[in-house]
Amino acid sequence: MGTKKIAYINPKILTWARNDSPLLFEEISLKSGCSIEDIKSWESGESYPSITEAKKLAKIYDIPFASLFLTNPPSKKKQLYADRRTVYKSDYDGISYELWLEIRRIITNREIAVESLPDIISYYKPLPAIEETDSIEEVARSIRTYFNFSVPFKNKSAYKSNSFNYFRNLFENNGIMVAQITDVPVSEIKGLSIYFDEIPIIAANNKDWDRSKTFTLFHEMAHLLRRSSSICLVDFDERNDEEEKICDKIAAETLLPKNSFLELVNYENDGNWNRRRLESIADKFGVSSVVVLRRLFELEKIDLFSYRKLYKELEIEFISFMNKSDSDKKKNTGFPSFKTIYLSQQGALFPRLLLIAYSNGNLSYGEMCRSLNIKTDQIGKIEQAVMFK
Repeated sequence: MGTKKIAYINPKILTWARNDSPLLFEEISLKSGCSIEDIKSWESGESYPSITEAKKLAKIYDIPFASLFLTNPPSKKKQLYADRRTVYKSDYDGISYELWLEIRRIITNREIAVESLPDIISYYKPLPAIEETDSIEEVARSIRTYFNFSVPFKNKSAYKSNSFNYFRNLFENNGIMVAQITDVPVSEIKGLSIYFDEIPIIAANNKDWDRSKTFTLFHEMAHLLRRSSSICLVDFDERNDEEEKICDKIAAETLLPKNSFLELVNYENDGNWNRRRLESIADKFGVSSVVVLRRLFELEKIDLFSYRKLYKELEIEFISFMNKSDSDKKKNTGFPSFKTIYLSQQGALFPRLLLIAYSNGNLSYGEMCRSLNIKTDQIGKIEQAVMFK
């Protein structure tokens, strides 16, 4: 039996790392295979973990192994966002470990990009200025002008049948980093926005429907304009706080401008709203049928009974979709390539900025690959996808 190789870590760092995560002792023990008694003993300095045990804990806490040997714990960072899921709810006490990891990944990607490009501001188009006195219509018009698009679309081919990817490309071309959150249920989060003076962040949940994610993009864009970084459910719940309600209204007016929407609705409407008619209108604006239904109700184009009936039908359809396995959802689409999976999660802006940093001499080839977490044989495919559109 070999001698245990001790890691003489700083117990204070180990305690700090645990407190910085959302994990309880029981969860850490389960994930690491280390007993709760041992973990507490290492944190108190009564004993030390092995190198293998310390590396396991560092991985779980999402910190570099070497940081466990620092003299003093890092200063506590200010939380960058408000959790707007909890204002009138008690469902979420903090965030899950999976969501915590995803948010850290997304923020870290931005930090890497900013550190790698001293002139990063030149790759960002400043957000339009808005005033508290601006109407919802004025703010929505500013957003459409900023991204240079108009709605309704002539047909689905105008956005290549995927409005989320269409708008995501517009966002990232303007220097807004758009990532997707993975392995987290939609019931926990739909969207995230974090405002920065350059390269702000938006994230959508990749488990959501693409058309729903389109609305989430513009809901989070409204947060950025209002400098109100947030975790959101984007659920149209009447119990939501005023900030969420305002952002819903801005997103709705941006994607379905009142005058254009009513013109199309009045043409389509014969007093008999059903899912097929909702879908027909939804196609013209690149949004979900739920968003169209909600807009109809807001503009008093559908009565409460019909609204609730159709909303229930759409809700059942969505639950059925969510209960399907990932393989069933992607049936007939084939197995996605590494490039597709990577860009779906990370977005195009992050790798584009690091490729620029490499071409400018700010990063070595190895540093770029490590920062992107991409093997060298995949770099060419990613470069082709994000640099030569």
